[in-house]
Formats: sequence, structure tokens, C-alpha cells
Amino acid sequence: MNEVVSDKLNVEIGARIRHWRRLRGWSQEHLGQKLPHKKRQQDIYSYECGLRLGPRVLIELAMVFGVTTDCLMGGKDSITSNAVSGKKPAISGRPGQS
Repeated sequence: MNEVVSDKLNVEIGARIRHWRRLRGWSQEHLGQKLPHKKRQQDIYSYECGLRLGPRVLIELAMVFGVTTDCLMGGKDSITSNAVSGKKPAISGRPGQS
């Protein structure tokens, strides 16, 4: 993938992370403490700038926000019902199974 395209995509993902955090009314520090592998405010700032976004980080953020990783990456089928209610999503082995 072209580096410019990759950088632009990361910035867009960072903007979605910021959107979901603000929608919840959370500070960067608060979000960092909610993640399974606790993160500092500086780490959340980096993610929101599109930096250091690995698969594990995206999965953890999606779980905390109650959205799919597709949502953070800009996919169509992106919001789970838990995203609207604010509940933590159930984890299951197969899609559609709680």
C-alpha cells in the first residue's frame, strides 16, 4: 500500500477514535484506563493522531466503545447495538452468538 494512502487512513481511524471517545464524554486518560492493557493519555493522543495503530489496539478500542473494528476503520456495517446503548459487548466465538 502506498505510504501516503496508509498515513491518510491512519489519520481517519484516529479521527474515529476521537469521535467515539468524545461521544462517550471520556477524557483521553479515562479511555486509557478502560483498555484491557492500560494506556497513558499520551498513548491515546498518539492513536487519535493516527500513530501506533496496531491490530491489538484497534480490537481493544472497538471492545471498549462497543463497536466493530470495521467501524473504527470506516466500514459500512460498523455499529453494534451496544454502541448506542453504551453497554460493553458480549464476546463470543461466532458472529451473532452471545
